[in-house]
Amino acid sequence: MTPRIGEGGRSVQTVLALVAAGFGAAVMSDSHRALRRVGVRARPLEGTSTTLHVVWRTNDGNPLVERFRSVLTTLATSDPAGSVD
Repeated sequence: MTPRIGEGGRSVQTVLALVAAGFGAAVMSDSHRALRRVGVRARPLEGTSTTLHVVWRTNDGNPLVERFRSVLTTLATSDPAGSVD
């Protein structure tokens, strides 16, 4: 199968509106299930994994940013499936 992307949206609400209007389907994060829309159903995709990325401003000297990155790195290395680059 080769998906054909004909429409897109910049916001979650726009994507949900396009799906509700019959323009296809969308893959979204689990957190968007709370945004209910008439005529749209959310179902989990079994057997999938999600890759998350942490981003920060180059040369950010904020100690909270450094601590946050350190905690994420520790958590990712303690979980064999995790990774933080």
